[in-house]
Amino acid sequence: MTKLNRFCISILIFSSLVVKSDIILLDRNTNMSINNRVLIRMANGEFKKNNSNQEVGFGFNTPQGECNFELKNTDIENQYVVRIQQSKVDFVQLYIYYKSGKIDSLPLINKTIGILQRPLKSVDFCYKFSLKKNEKINCKLYSGRKYGSHAPIVSIATLDNFYLKEIYFNHYLAFISGICIIISIAGFFLFLFFHRKMYLVYSIYCICTFFVAVVDAGYGHSYFPFPQILYLNNNLTSIFFYAVVGSHIYLTIVLLKINQKDSTWLYYIGINITLFFIILGILLIFPFVENLFRSLIIKFSYYIVFIMDVYVATSLIYCIKKKQIFVYFYLVGFLFSLIGTTTLILGNIGVIDDINQNYDLGYSIPLIEIFCMLLGVSFQFSDQNKKYISIQKDLSLSQQKVIFIQEEQQKRIAQDLHDGIGQDLLLLKRSLKNQSINTENVEHIIENVRLVSRNLYPVALEKVGLAQAIENITIQVMETHPIFISCDIFYNNSLSKQQELQVFRIFQEATNNALKYAKAKAVKLCLHEETTHLSILIYDNGIGFDVEKKLQSELSFGLQSMLQRSKSMNGYFNIKSNSDGTIITINIPYNDQYTTS
Repeated sequence: MTKLNRFCISILIFSSLVVKSDIILLDRNTNMSINNRVLIRMANGEFKKNNSNQEVGFGFNTPQGECNFELKNTDIENQYVVRIQQSKVDFVQLYIYYKSGKIDSLPLINKTIGILQRPLKSVDFCYKFSLKKNEKINCKLYSGRKYGSHAPIVSIATLDNFYLKEIYFNHYLAFISGICIIISIAGFFLFLFFHRKMYLVYSIYCICTFFVAVVDAGYGHSYFPFPQILYLNNNLTSIFFYAVVGSHIYLTIVLLKINQKDSTWLYYIGINITLFFIILGILLIFPFVENLFRSLIIKFSYYIVFIMDVYVATSLIYCIKKKQIFVYFYLVGFLFSLIGTTTLILGNIGVIDDINQNYDLGYSIPLIEIFCMLLGVSFQFSDQNKKYISIQKDLSLSQQKVIFIQEEQQKRIAQDLHDGIGQDLLLLKRSLKNQSINTENVEHIIENVRLVSRNLYPVALEKVGLAQAIENITIQVMETHPIFISCDIFYNNSLSKQQELQVFRIFQEATNNALKYAKAKAVKLCLHEETTHLSILIYDNGIGFDVEKKLQSELSFGLQSMLQRSKSMNGYFNIKSNSDGTIITINIPYNDQYTTS
């Protein structure tokens, strides 16, 4: 460092003789950029005035650079801070030359020095010093960068203004980061719930945007200042920027539903660009990638936004004919992003000046686009949800129609059995009696026909009502089977006739299942009118069964019948079963009309 100090001092003295810099006047309110007020050292050793308002632009191929500037305090004694944004430098060192001849060599700050070890606790590289009233100093800033554009952005402020800026920036970045993380988590859970690739890609895009903001702001270097991963820390912004652009293009493919059927060329171009960018970003992770190749990849990252802009713009123009509401939201967000990012990139490569590159503008651009996308995704989700509800309603109506037709057919068959075969059997019985022939077998057949007829269509339901019809089930079953069935019914005709028939079928099926399969000794049937719904509870003390396995079985006709009948009335159906028995819970809302039209 001694040789470096002597070298810098000699350059400082030499420069003061060759070119005179503007004197920057300071006071208690100072808070300004000084990029266009400094002298920069050229390759031939001479100094010239920096003409850029936004940065001291040494370029892509200049690993080290020096600049001079003069400061004079016109106010009372004050403390000042020189801030150098770390996004385009790897290290800085400031030298102060006083009129008295004293020279201060302020500490070297680089990206292997953590935030707690820096002169000021800031993600940027900052130096603090005091100036007395009318005191003038000459400052030399020495900086370097191995990869990317070497371009320090220099500003000076009073210590108070510096702290205000730190508070503002930290809160601002925390807000942006929080929004990105929340939206990313929401997208991930939407993906888990709906299994739609769109939400996962959107989640990845948001989290990559978060990492770009945090890393580019300097938090990676500040809190993970390990020399072993310096190459990685220096390349993290480019790595995540490649991920953002790649995921952005793929998100465009997914959101705009660009597929192989109607837009093959656009689809494959987007897929290949996405893969290419992601591969380039991954290559930067590995230390074995050679310096020249690494430098080319990072330099190329300054231009990839133009490729993204062209692809997204082409996709939007191609897909706008679909008249999807999401496309318009995406278009608004993209246009804002197009203008903002293009402006920043043109500033990065030195095409335009005086945009005063700062964190606020750069981090707001993706945030606004994310919000526009979020609104678009929300509308798309709402539209899909409406379609889903419409499909469910159509399915429910179809189920109702099928059940209605089934009941009508069973009613017709029951009437045919009762009025046709039943009457014929009665005539046969009378004839046999007249001939003094034993009619016991015929009477048994007549009783079976009546039982089948009642099961096919419960005539008693129309005559005595739902409550009495359910109690009749219990009486008939207990007369012929060794089982105890109790009823707890509170019902006052809150359902339509069609709904009552479905409820009766559910009780009928549950009772038959308890007899045939559960081997139950006792069953309890409950029917209660609640405030908003009709509650059905059916208990038995049978042997139980595996509910999930049974519902997936092709032989679970009884359970499937109860489930479908419940769904046809927009009801809630739940069944729990174990070795102690089975509990069936069904809630049927009053406000959902059962229709067969």
